[in-house]
Amino acid sequence: MADDDSTKDGQWTSRNRSILELGGLVVLCLVAHGRIIDGGFHYDDLHSIVDNPHIRSLSLVPTLFTDPGTFSGLDFGGMFRPLIMLSYSLTFAVSGLEPMAFLLTNLLLHVGVVVLGFIVFCHVWHDRRPAIVAAALFAVHPINVETVAYVSSRSESFCGLFMLAAFLAHLKIRESAWPCALILLFALMCKSIAIVLVPLLWIHDGMFVRDTWQERGRRLWPLGLVVVGRFRPTVNGRSRCSSATAHGPTHDTGQGPRLLCASVDDSLGPECRASV
Repeated sequence: MADDDSTKDGQWTSRNRSILELGGLVVLCLVAHGRIIDGGFHYDDLHSIVDNPHIRSLSLVPTLFTDPGTFSGLDFGGMFRPLIMLSYSLTFAVSGLEPMAFLLTNLLLHVGVVVLGFIVFCHVWHDRRPAIVAAALFAVHPINVETVAYVSSRSESFCGLFMLAAFLAHLKIRESAWPCALILLFALMCKSIAIVLVPLLWIHDGMFVRDTWQERGRRLWPLGLVVVGRFRPTVNGRSRCSSATAHGPTHDTGQGPRLLCASVDDSLGPECRASV
């Protein structure tokens, strides 16, 4: 009976500590970044949100997943980040073009990244002390101000959130890589830099799991399949863009000729960003 009571007391103490740690991280985020909700739209926010008709109706949501041109209200250029555009569309449906709602979403995303990062750190290091220090530093570090105060930078927070979730799935679900691969796909639909998760997991398993290359390959191949599937349209898109560059028509906007379709960047994204 005494052993049962001591076990319950230990669980209660551990639960209380977790609540205090997570609550402290949330408070740090709010103290460091809470004032950003009084801000406004800047730079790319203007063409991606304020002047973008593609986020004004939820009936247009399917096109966000098929047309890179919905990224902007401009008549040229594009970027394939459908989950980011979906978040804009949902926020607009709730609050219209109220900057506070968009910035509050950014703040909540940052809180989510910090909390999930703490959980991942705990699993990697098996020690809560360095995990809480690392998460607290990330919560208040000035380098993250832009990702919170600049609406268009929510792509980094969304991408980071899904990458951390994929990493956690990789750590917790060892019998199958498909949950991790699915979450990686979500991350790639926020920002293509999420591709770096694949080599990171390869390095992690080499250092901590210490398996053979063959075993690692068999475990991680679904992630490679997701990456190939995500970027295969980009290769085809670039071929078409190159063809349009060589043979397609141009139009003059008064600032020099602009190609109707040109090659893209954003770390292999399938955009057709027109410029010459």
